[in-house]
Amino acid sequence: MEDSQFLEGGWKFPPVRSGVAHPFPEEDCDEQDINQSVDTVLHSYLTERCIPFLNCESYYAFDDIRVRNAVLKDEIAFFVRCALLNSEPRIHVNEVQVIYFSEAGAMADIMICYTIRQTNSQHHHRFSFSFSELA
Repeated sequence: MEDSQFLEGGWKFPPVRSGVAHPFPEEDCDEQDINQSVDTVLHSYLTERCIPFLNCESYYAFDDIRVRNAVLKDEIAFFVRCALLNSEPRIHVNEVQVIYFSEAGAMADIMICYTIRQTNSQHHHRFSFSFSELA
């Protein structure tokens, strides 16, 4: 059996239909598809998700910049974990880290470590995020 046959299938994105005989979109069932699915979840807009990706209300409730940054990092990690839990059942999220890398904290890297359930293989996904894109 090929490596790609033991993973569960998922619809390719964007959906591709192969003709009248196959009315449903083609499926893709390899590790690249799972990585693409994780990336699609992270690129979704606020209105496309059931769980808001970023809720800044509690972020602005604190005066100390260090406390605000810690709360925001925790919120981002929590919502990324929840979004992946609800959107990609083929993986188990081991760890989500948020790392600021610009002077003003306007950019962040979201590092996700996940395990594909069926193969028990560990993978990493890096997502760069700009807070200026929220405005």
